[in-house]
Amino acid sequence: MQVKIYPNSKMKFQFLIALGVAVVAISTPAAVLAQSPSPSAKAVGFHGKVISVDIFTKTFLVGKRTFHVTDQTTITNGDKPGTVADIVPVEEVSGSYWKKADGSLEVKTIKIVARTADETSGAAAEKKQRAEAPTPTLSPK
Repeated sequence: MQVKIYPNSKMKFQFLIALGVAVVAISTPAAVLAQSPSPSAKAVGFHGKVISVDIFTKTFLVGKRTFHVTDQTTITNGDKPGTVADIVPVEEVSGSYWKKADGSLEVKTIKIVARTADETSGAAAEKKQRAEAPTPTLSPK
């Protein structure tokens, strides 16, 4: 038994392979492709004071930008490892993030800048001074 090879059979085979690859690419959900940034994407730096924090959604606001913390985010509090709970309003933070395809900002690293003893004592003294200051009252004439 002889098998005849037709000139178009190689072309048909290549077409079927290309068609199969296209079907797989189209059927892959976009959510799977957008889950994490591409490894070649370059992280962008940020720095500023935290305005607000939402521990439940793992987001925090610096300036007008909302950053999302993931399980892969490296959090450092001073020189020690930290958690999302360590990110509090008014703290200085710096780090890097990726901008995802959906426009959200996924934090790669975040460092909570530790306050010095002078800053901590100065803030405590200011708070005490405000508490001890007399409250203005209106007196009748």
